[in-house]
Amino acid sequence: MNYSVETLTGTVHLQKIADRVAVWAAIVLGFSIPISTTGTGILVGLIAAALVMGGGFRHKLKLAVTHTTVLFGVALLAVTMLGILYGTASLYERADGFADYYELLLMPLLIPLFVDPKARRYGLVSMSIALTLILLVSYGLALGIIPTIWWPFGSPESAVPFRNRIDQGVLTAMGAFLFAVLACTVERPVWRAALFVLTMLAVANVLFINTGRTGYAVLAALVLFGATIVVRGRWQRLTAVAVIVVAGIAVYHFSPTLHQRIEETVGDLAMWQAGAVMGGSTTERLLLNHTALMAFLDHPVFGMGPGAFPALHAEIVAGTELPMHGSAHNEFLQAAVQSGIFGLGLLIAMIVAQWWEAGRLGDPVNRVLLRATVIAFTVSCLFNSFLLGHAGGHWWAWFTALLLASSHTPKDVQQVIGEDASRQGSSTSPSLSRYHRQSRSVERVTLRAAEVSR
Repeated sequence: MNYSVETLTGTVHLQKIADRVAVWAAIVLGFSIPISTTGTGILVGLIAAALVMGGGFRHKLKLAVTHTTVLFGVALLAVTMLGILYGTASLYERADGFADYYELLLMPLLIPLFVDPKARRYGLVSMSIALTLILLVSYGLALGIIPTIWWPFGSPESAVPFRNRIDQGVLTAMGAFLFAVLACTVERPVWRAALFVLTMLAVANVLFINTGRTGYAVLAALVLFGATIVVRGRWQRLTAVAVIVVAGIAVYHFSPTLHQRIEETVGDLAMWQAGAVMGGSTTERLLLNHTALMAFLDHPVFGMGPGAFPALHAEIVAGTELPMHGSAHNEFLQAAVQSGIFGLGLLIAMIVAQWWEAGRLGDPVNRVLLRATVIAFTVSCLFNSFLLGHAGGHWWAWFTALLLASSHTPKDVQQVIGEDASRQGSSTSPSLSRYHRQSRSVERVTLRAAEVSR
């Protein structure tokens, strides 16, 4: 009897530790995603292992499946997995193409870990620190404070310290919006001033340092979205749009990087012909889009399965000097090629569901941030296979899970989190309600054993 009591007590203790580890790993993941691919992979594996050890699967699953966005995301992953059975690529290529979408599972894994408001707050701080670090190192490289030969990561010659220019452009654009929103919510003037400075630094990084055009598009969309929130009234909004347009023209003339990239885009568009194999960044993307569209029209229902697109593109560019690409550089076309109308429909449904769920969040800050995430994700998907990208896909899934978790009521939190700060002496370590039931069972067994011994 004593052995059973000790075993049960030890199991409950280990499950509590596993739960704490999962929460803190999810928090640190917000820092790792913009910085390190390896670190992100390790943390995701740690979260999965800790969730398995922590138990309480029924409550965790119940929290996750209440979100339509999660259901559509898992359905998209399932449809992509079915493509392995009939895809045209080799089995290895099909499996590898499917594996790129595993971040869709991050949402149901992370939502139960962020139901605690403290965990969400720490997660936002973690992500903000990472974005600040990116800005500081990027400006250090751009201004020559940090010699490029000393920096071994990213593309230091382009002032992109950790990821590629597309990921940095999207993340810093979203970071600018995040800093601006947080600046409007904090009470201390010092923090408000610091966040506004970070907002300006992030905007300037996108427009004057980074050369990723996706970042330009995401920033423009977020600025327009922000204007619709701040400015009320039809004439005021028209005035705001006019100011934004004038500011955009001014930046176009004063930013050498923005000016050059737009000139390149316009020149490539003027030369492009449908299906023509031509050099140039924009014409290559249009060729990828055209190839994907033709493949979708040939296989409109079920698609060609994951991993099929690289072979299609390789046939077209064979014998030319154009590089091979593994994706269509458009997430909607990529989903259509892989899973046909079902994949495309589920991707669009997932985005619509995310926008709808954002409108149902009680906290206006979380509501605005989640809708901004939808805008940034959608715009990025128009110009890139965003879910295929490591940083972009993981950031979207992580941030979506963090914000969706805020929709749960205190009753839900009481059901799933069974935190008892007065007894545990901890205010930041969530533990599942199952542990409390097991703890009560341990107490009953202990009392019964004591009576028997007497």
